[in-house]
Amino acid sequence: MNSSNNQKIIQGVPASPGKVSGRTFIIKTANDAKKMKTGDIMVVATINLKLFPALKHRAAGFIAEQASITSHIATVAREAKKPCIVQAAGCLKILKNGMKIELDGNNGTIVIL
Repeated sequence: MNSSNNQKIIQGVPASPGKVSGRTFIIKTANDAKKMKTGDIMVVATINLKLFPALKHRAAGFIAEQASITSHIATVAREAKKPCIVQAAGCLKILKNGMKIELDGNNGTIVIL
């Protein structure tokens, strides 16, 4: 994590281009997924395929702590034309539910606003 102008920045690997701002929604179980609202930015350790049928339509963007650019989450994000960052090491220790962030899938950065 870097800091710039009092903003905290988490670096990951760009997996799908685009830029979006929104609130984080951390998903650890399929039950968590049911509570996600349209426009939230989904944050996961890695993807569980059961999460995607509904979430790819509600999520504004995707962050995965451990996935790769060839993972299912990255592929679905590209198909849905939504920004995605993978390999965002430590993001689940830093990000909490409801945090306002800017997700930049072009540069692989997450800025906590």
